[in-house]
Amino acid sequence: LFGAGTACTIMRPSPKAMLVSLSLIAGVALVQIGRLLAAWCRRSRRDVDATAASGADKATYGWQQDDEVRVGYVRIAPREPQLQGDHQVELSSRRLRSNGEAGWWLWTHVSAQMEILERQVQAEVAAMQARGDRAAQRINAASEAKLSGSESPEEVLSQAMQVIHRRTLEGFASWCLYVAAGGVSARCFGAPNSEELRGYARAIENNAERDDARLFAEALLLRVMESLGEQVLQCPERLSWLLFNVFQEAGGLEGNGPATFSVDFEQLQDGLHQMKLHTNPYERVAMPSGRRELGLNFDDINESGIQCREGIAKTYKEPASLMVIIDFFLCYRVPIMLKIYTLAISGYIYLGSGWGDDITTKHNGSFFAPKWLRMNYLQTTALVDAAIWACLEVVLVCYVAWQRGPSLGRRSPGIPGLKWLLEHLLNATVSAAGFLWVFSARSLKRKPWACAQSDDHECVDPRSADIVGNLQICAIYWAVRVVMLVAMNCKSVPIFIYGTPGSKVRKESGRGFLKNWALDMRVNFAWLCMLGACIVAEVCLLLPTMKGLDWSTTCGMNLLGDFTGLPSQQGACTEADQVLAFGCITCLSSVSAGWLLVFFGSLVDIYFVFYVASAVVGGVMGHRRQLNDLKNTSLPIDLREHQGKEAQLFERTFGPGWQQVWRVMARELLSESLISPKQAAWLLQAAGISVDGQAPLTHREKKQKPIHLTRFPKLAAERLAFFFQSLKWIERTSIKEAATDTLTGEHFDAGSIPSLTQIIPAYNEVVIPSVEFLRAGAEEKDANNMSPDDNPGLGDMTLPPQGDGVNTNLAFMISQFPDEWVFLAKRLHQDGWTESAESQELYHDFMKQRLNPHCVTEVRLWSCMRMQSVAKTVIGALQYGKALASLPRVKEYYARFPEKRLCEDHAEVILAHQTYGHTEGNPKNDEAVQLLLERYADDALYMVFDLQKGTAPELWRMVEEFLTARGGYQQGAFKEASVKCRWDKVRRGLRVCEVLPRKFPLRLGQGDYKTQGKACNQLNGLRFATGHYVQALDCNMGTFIGEAFKVPYVLRMFMPLDKQDRTAPTCRYLGFREYIYTGREGTVGK
Repeated sequence: LFGAGTACTIMRPSPKAMLVSLSLIAGVALVQIGRLLAAWCRRSRRDVDATAASGADKATYGWQQDDEVRVGYVRIAPREPQLQGDHQVELSSRRLRSNGEAGWWLWTHVSAQMEILERQVQAEVAAMQARGDRAAQRINAASEAKLSGSESPEEVLSQAMQVIHRRTLEGFASWCLYVAAGGVSARCFGAPNSEELRGYARAIENNAERDDARLFAEALLLRVMESLGEQVLQCPERLSWLLFNVFQEAGGLEGNGPATFSVDFEQLQDGLHQMKLHTNPYERVAMPSGRRELGLNFDDINESGIQCREGIAKTYKEPASLMVIIDFFLCYRVPIMLKIYTLAISGYIYLGSGWGDDITTKHNGSFFAPKWLRMNYLQTTALVDAAIWACLEVVLVCYVAWQRGPSLGRRSPGIPGLKWLLEHLLNATVSAAGFLWVFSARSLKRKPWACAQSDDHECVDPRSADIVGNLQICAIYWAVRVVMLVAMNCKSVPIFIYGTPGSKVRKESGRGFLKNWALDMRVNFAWLCMLGACIVAEVCLLLPTMKGLDWSTTCGMNLLGDFTGLPSQQGACTEADQVLAFGCITCLSSVSAGWLLVFFGSLVDIYFVFYVASAVVGGVMGHRRQLNDLKNTSLPIDLREHQGKEAQLFERTFGPGWQQVWRVMARELLSESLISPKQAAWLLQAAGISVDGQAPLTHREKKQKPIHLTRFPKLAAERLAFFFQSLKWIERTSIKEAATDTLTGEHFDAGSIPSLTQIIPAYNEVVIPSVEFLRAGAEEKDANNMSPDDNPGLGDMTLPPQGDGVNTNLAFMISQFPDEWVFLAKRLHQDGWTESAESQELYHDFMKQRLNPHCVTEVRLWSCMRMQSVAKTVIGALQYGKALASLPRVKEYYARFPEKRLCEDHAEVILAHQTYGHTEGNPKNDEAVQLLLERYADDALYMVFDLQKGTAPELWRMVEEFLTARGGYQQGAFKEASVKCRWDKVRRGLRVCEVLPRKFPLRLGQGDYKTQGKACNQLNGLRFATGHYVQALDCNMGTFIGEAFKVPYVLRMFMPLDKQDRTAPTCRYLGFREYIYTGREGTVGK
C-alpha cells in the first residue's frame, strides 16, 4: 500500500458511486427539511408556545386563570396644558388585591415617568430655542433668523414634542419595519399585517400633523411599560410587540381623539417568574407546570417579541461541552478560512522563492506559469478546500438546526431562513461536486530528483505545454469559490438593521449610504494590507523554518507523493513493515509537529500584525489630531491676556470669560490638595486674576509669567498639561461661532447644553474609608488574612489583610502622596480649621483623635480620593455640574428657577446603591453614603436603593410615610421597590423623591445562574434617569474639573448645534472601540 508505484485499487472508490450516494443523501435531507417547513407553516396563530401553554397555575406564575382581574386607571395629565388630553392608561392584573391597588400601582409609575418625560420635552424646547437664537446671531443666515423669530412658544413646544416622540418610539418603528419585511412567511406564525405595521412606522416618523397630547401619551405609554416591566426593559423587542398590541386595541395611531391604553400586567412581565425559578440554560429542570424546561434568559424573552410570539418560549439552545468547540469554529469559520487562504498563497509563493531546499522551491515555474510542484499544489489545495467547505457546511446546517430549532422558520436577526439554508446547501453541494470534478480531472506529476538543479531537457514538465488544459477545472473551481465566498459574506450576518427609520434622517445623522460605503472600503483596504503583511511574514519567516522537512524527503513516507509532487525518497518509513516502527513514528510525529506549529503560527500572526498596524495607524491619527505629548510637563504655559499662546487658545475655546474657568480649575486643584495655597495663587496670578475673584490685582500682585509645570506636583502638572494640549481638538471641531459656541461667549445659551445623567452602580464597595480603617494596619496581626465572620476555620473564605503590619493605612497613603498630605495640612490651617500647618502634627492629631469633626471628614475624603472608593467616582462625576454652575449664562438660566438646584436640568448624578440599608450591606458604607449626600446636598446628586426584605425598618418606615402622604397606598401592597431619594438640608436626613414598586427582585434566578448584578443595579438607576445622554461610571473613576468643562463640547459629537433634525444623533456610543455585542440581538440593539 505504501510502496512506490503501487496502489490498492480495490480500495479506491468509484467517482460515480460517490456521486450517486451523495445525491441520495442530499435528496433525503431535502425531503426531511421540506416536511419540517410544511409542519411549521401549518401551525395556527392560536398555538401557544411551550412555556405559555404549560398551564399557568399559581405555583408557576403567582396567579390563576380564574383569579379576578383587577383594573386601575390613570389619566395622563402633565403640567403643560398643550400636552394635556383625555387619554388614560389602564392596568389589569390578577396579582393585585383590588382595583384601588391596581390604580395606585399604575399611578406610581405613571407619575414618575411623566415627570421625567416632561423634563426631557422642556430640555428639547430649550435646545430648539438656543438653536434659533444661534441662527439669529449668524450674519449669513438672515432668512433663517427671521423664520426662527416668527415661531411662537406653542410652535416650539409642538416641534419639541414631535422630536421626543420620534426619539422615544424609534425602536418601535424599527421593529414594525423589520417585522413587516417578513411578508407571508412571517405571517404564518402570527405576525401582524405588513401594511398595518408600515402605517405605524409612518405615523411615528411623520408625526408633524398629529396632536401633541396624543404624541405625549404614546411616548409616556412606552416609558410606563418599561417601568412596569422591570427587567423586561432589557428586552426592547418584547416591549415593541406588546406595545403594538396595546396600540392596536386602542384603535391604532391614526386618530387624535381620546384613547385608553390597556396594559396586561401578567403579559408584560411574562418570563420573569420563570427566570426567577430557573435560569440555568444548560439543564432541564422540572418546573411547577410539570414540564422539564431549559432555563430562560433575557435573549429568549427578547426574541419572543421580535418573533411575535403570544407567550415566552426558549428560542436558543446554549452550547455546552463539545458543542462549545464546534460553535467556536463555526462562528469563526470565515476568518479561519481567510487565514488558511493566506497560508495557501504563502505556500504557493514559497514554492518558487528558492528559500527552501532545491527540489522544493526551485524550478517550479513562475507565478502565472506554474510547473511541477506549483501545478500539483494548485490542484491539491483545491481538493482540500472543497473537502473542508463541504464538511463545514454540513456540520453548520446540522448544528444550527439543533441550536435554533425552536426558532427555525420565524423571522428574527440571527435566525437562518430558507434563503440561508439554500445558500449553505448550495455551498456544500458545489464544494462536494467541485471535489469530485477536480479529483476526476486531476493531472498530478512527480518532480524527478534531477530537476532540483535544472528545468531543461528531461526536466521540462510535460504539462506546461498545456497549462490551461491541465488547470482549467482547477481554475474554474477557485473562481467559483471566490465568487461564493464574497457573495455569502460580503454583507453583515445577521442582516444590518438601521436603528433609525427613514433614510433621510439617517443621512442627516451621518449614516448615509455613501459614508458607510466609504468607511467599509477603507476598512476592507486596511484588512487587505494586514493580510498581505501576514503573507510576507509567512513566506519570509515561517515556511523557511521547515526547509527540507516533510514526510517524503525526511521520513521516506510516499503516501502523498502524487499530490505533493515530491519524488520518492528512501527513509525510515519506506518499507511497509517499518511504518509502525519506532523510527518511522518518531520521524512522522516530529515533522508533523513542526508543520502544526507553522500552521498555528499562520493563524495567529494576524494578531501581531493587527496590533502593529493599530500602533502605526494610531500613531498617525494621534499626530494628525495633535495628541502628541499630551502630558508633557516640560512645555511652559503662557496665560498672559491677549499675549500668551495658551491664553489665546483658552479664550478661543471657552470665550471671553476664560479666566473665570481658570480660577475654578485652580481652586479645585487646591481643594483636592493637589497643590499648595501658594501654588494656587501662582496659577491665578499668571492669568492676571485674584484668588477670590472679587478685587482686581494690583500692579505689585500682577506677576504674569509663564507657568513652568515642572515646579508643580506631578499629578497636577500632568492634568494641566493634558488640559491645554487637548484644547486644540475642541477648537478645531466644536467652535464655529465664538459668540454662541463657546461656554462664556456673549450670546451663549444654556439651552444648547444637552442633559446628561451619570449613573454609578455600587454594591458593597468602600464608599469613604472609615476612621478605624485609616488607623488600623500597623499591628502584626493586621498583615494576616481576615476571617469574614471572625470565626476562622479550615476551608473558610478569607478577607484581605487590614494593613502591612508596619504602617497604619493612613501612613501608607501618606508615604505614597507625601506632598499632597502637606498641602492638606496647609489648606486646613489657612482655612482656620487647625492651629498648625505641620503635616506631622495633623497625622498625630488624627491618630490620637484630637481633630475636630470637619478635619476628620477632610482626612477621610483626602484618603478616599487616593484609593479605590465609590466617593472618588461620585465626587468626580459631580465636577461636571460644578463646572456648569460656574458659567455666567447658566447662573442666569437658574436664577429664573429658584426652586431648582444649580444645573439639575443639565446634569444629574445617580448613585445606584444596591445594598444600602440592607443586612447584606455595611453600616459604615451607609454612614459614608449619608455623609456624601449631605456634603453635596446643593448638587444634583441622588441615591437609588433597592427596598426589599432585609432592608432596615427605618427605611421601610420612611418610604411608607412618603407613599401614605401621597395617598392611595395600602399596607403590604409591595415587597420590592426602587427608591430615589436625596438629602434634605432642612430635615438633615434623606427625603424620598420617587418610589417604583416591583414584583421581582433585582437579580433573577438561582445559584450560580443569577442575572448579572451590576447590570441590574444600573437598570435600577436608569428608570429614574432624566438626561438625554447617559454616562455609566464604575466605582474607581475620578476626574479633573478642567476635563468637565469639555463635556458640553464632547456631547456635540452626538448632536451638533446646527443639526436641523434632532431626532437621531450622529452616533450612539462614545468610548473605546469595541464590539457592541447587542448588535445581533434585535433592531434596537443594532
